[in-house]
Amino acid sequence: MKKIIYFLILFLVLFSMLSWSLDALDVIDVKAALYNLASRIPVVNNYLVSRAEIVELETENMDLQQKINSKDTEIAELNNEIQKLEQELEDQEAVMAEIQKDYNELADSKEDREAKLEKIADIYRSMDSDAAAAVIMQMDQKLALEILSRLKEDQAAAILESLSQDRAAELFSLLSQ
Repeated sequence: MKKIIYFLILFLVLFSMLSWSLDALDVIDVKAALYNLASRIPVVNNYLVSRAEIVELETENMDLQQKINSKDTEIAELNNEIQKLEQELEDQEAVMAEIQKDYNELADSKEDREAKLEKIADIYRSMDSDAAAAVIMQMDQKLALEILSRLKEDQAAAILESLSQDRAAELFSLLSQ
């Protein structure tokens, strides 16, 4: 029994060396020969992949890899675009915050101005119409209009009567607009 195993091992080693030598010299294509031999065995035939199928799968794999690379490039470009848009959004939010701050400051200053004008109008309400007319005569036209518009009609009329005709006509025409 040992001799049979010994000869079997020796035969396999010699056959392998001969096959390798013939394959290296391009006398016999050992892979093709083994594939042809294995393809004739019914059970083994189901698990064999031909060289053409391997080449086709490699080609398909390269095509898919190229698609993956192009999609990766596209994703990178879209990520860059997203970052740019996020930065623009942050910049616009900062501008909006600045505009809101300016608006609030203007609203506060307008409220302060309105309060001051109301105080001035209160002072004019308590003044004599001749004294009020003398002060309004020297005053800036815009400020005079704002004060007169806050007074009651009879108070404004009394002050306008005390003004010169030219100044009264000018202020009256501007008040009626």
